[in-house]
Amino acid sequence: MLRRDRVTGLVVVGAQTDCCIDATCRQAAILGYDTKLVADAHGTWDTEGETAQEIVARYNTELGEVVGLTDSESVRFHGGAPGLPTPS
Repeated sequence: MLRRDRVTGLVVVGAQTDCCIDATCRQAAILGYDTKLVADAHGTWDTEGETAQEIVARYNTELGEVVGLTDSESVRFHGGAPGLPTPS
């Protein structure tokens, strides 16, 4: 679907850092997408060994070697998507 719609780049945000975010970033890189992880726009829950903040920081470091990192203030969308208005 992404290739059909000529998507070349992905911006990744959401939950859960140590599951969905990790898997999405790694698979997107394998598939050749220009992928940016928004370092301050994903999260998880504390574990017995680490706080959520520590987990996010660790994954930002690890995933930063696989995909690009950015912050939410730097995200800009250009063009728009089918069915959505074009940003001005």
